[in-house]
Amino acid sequence: MTEEETTKKVAKMSSMPNEILLYIFAYCDMDSLVNMKMTNKANLSRVHEILRRKTEFRAGDRLQFMDGMHANCSLAAQKILRFMRLMPNLRRVSFVDIPARITLPELIAMNLHNPYIRHIEFVQNQFNFIERDAFLGLRYMRNLRSLKIVNWNPMHVVRRGCSSRIETIPAEILQDLKVFEIAGDGETVENIFSFMEQYSVYMERIITLKVHVRITTSRVSSLIFRFIMRHPHLKEIAFNGLLFDTQSQVQEFYSMLMVNPQLRILDIENCAVVERLENTISRNFVERLYENGVQLVGQVKSLRHI
Repeated sequence: MTEEETTKKVAKMSSMPNEILLYIFAYCDMDSLVNMKMTNKANLSRVHEILRRKTEFRAGDRLQFMDGMHANCSLAAQKILRFMRLMPNLRRVSFVDIPARITLPELIAMNLHNPYIRHIEFVQNQFNFIERDAFLGLRYMRNLRSLKIVNWNPMHVVRRGCSSRIETIPAEILQDLKVFEIAGDGETVENIFSFMEQYSVYMERIITLKVHVRITTSRVSSLIFRFIMRHPHLKEIAFNGLLFDTQSQVQEFYSMLMVNPQLRILDIENCAVVERLENTISRNFVERLYENGVQLVGQVKSLRHI
């Protein structure tokens, strides 16, 4: 391609209406937008306009502004937050295995520049990027209605006088959530639901609860069971990895779900009971949910060989 032909193509693109260019650029990924804004002032202005319209951001995406962040995690978090300031209308934010450290001051600063966030998720599959007490900053996100946490390990914080406490999620945030999803080991899930039970945290708005447990115990199942009893307005429930000790516990669990007037979706995959479970119990449960119009995925299975 000759230099003259290249010039003509550039001229054709620059002569296009700004609204058309914004429409085209809106389909570009973050890498392309970052590259585009470095070409000239006009494209810089267009990219900033597109970013201002963005309502979703996944911080785990491969972005040029994240190059070299492994060497300095504190600098990495600052770069991410500065980039998010260009998107003041964000509604959904995902932090997935970011090579950074999210601290309490940074979550507070995020709320100042992105006050409309309604959904936020923290997923730690490869990197543990959540610092101690960082989740205390969630209490400043007054518009937050959906929270997802994966593989978070709460720390034991030692205070003066050798007393200690376990990190948890602020009660003010839990009370306003409509969707709550937690995935982790049994101890983490147990700590969160024990905290809510101990301090009588009532989630008035919650309609969706999803719990994925690894290395579980029957105590976790009992805590979640009592949580559901206190929140009969749940419309979608998903459990993965729950363990029951006896058949009577399963019957009580089934009975509670069958009388829930709001329930519409129930997912109980990979849930088990130590004792033998009679087939009639499961069959009656499925039939009753079908009559109530509930969509069912999976059933509690017995660990005993029949």
